[in-house]
Amino acid sequence: MDVQFEKSEREVIRFMKKFLWIVCTSALMVSLTACGTKFDGSRTGNNSEFIMEYSVLNTTDRQDLIAESGDTISGKMIVNRGSLSIKIKKDGEEPVYESRISASDEFAVEIDESGTYTVEVTGKGAKGSVSFTVESDDAQSEDTVETEDTAETEDTAETEDTIETAVALSEYYQEEYSNPIDAYFLPRIENASCEAERRQMQDTYRGVWKTEFENVMAWMQDKCVYQEDKDNLLLFEESVDSLIETTYTVWMVTDYELPPGSDGRKSWGNGTRSAWNQKEGEIYRDVSMKLVDDTYIFMERDYSLELYE
Repeated sequence: MDVQFEKSEREVIRFMKKFLWIVCTSALMVSLTACGTKFDGSRTGNNSEFIMEYSVLNTTDRQDLIAESGDTISGKMIVNRGSLSIKIKKDGEEPVYESRISASDEFAVEIDESGTYTVEVTGKGAKGSVSFTVESDDAQSEDTVETEDTAETEDTAETEDTIETAVALSEYYQEEYSNPIDAYFLPRIENASCEAERRQMQDTYRGVWKTEFENVMAWMQDKCVYQEDKDNLLLFEESVDSLIETTYTVWMVTDYELPPGSDGRKSWGNGTRSAWNQKEGEIYRDVSMKLVDDTYIFMERDYSLELYE
């Protein structure tokens, strides 16, 4: 019996070393890739639109858009990593839009004066996509009329569709994801109706996975017979905390050309905290899912009532 437990202990230690090595190596590879490459992706641009999709963006790109008075320039930015600086302006004038972001966002700017507007995008360790489109005033007017004509019908249908969609999503994502937490949160984070809703979901996702990880640790402790195994689990839990701290330090760096400790080396823009909270939740998830088996039962709770900051 002692030989069996010693073998089990060695397997657990080997797993912990292998898991932490894989995670740290992956983080290092991401960092090195961000350091050496200026742009890796695709680009499309003309007088009415500017679209880029990229796995690496460490440079500045510009595109001229032609807009008439009353038109709208709409922008959609997906940020999976790093940060973006966005600026839209007419030659010699103050920018009509300017922002630095570290999380996905959308905006719409109404144009008061006809002319050529330059869209400038600067990425720092960025991965994701951007899309800028000029929408004509005539098209918006037609859409407004159509919306007003069908508003009442759509409001009625929307309530019914929301209920049906919620049920369908729940059933579908339970099959797609390997755990109920991801099945609930990830589709809602991806399809959030606004940035505030997405950030709240990201914050709560981290809190739910942290408490689930603590429950997994308690479950593992109950399985242990010997104190040495329990001590090893405590060391493992501490190593996870250390991994999160180290990953945060690497993840926050967006400009590797600046020396450590200098201003601008790390990004802390609008939405960065919530984006990191999701990353931290994913670490708790990855560790937990490596430890549990078919006998583990997830905590029973209504995720819609969970609230973390």
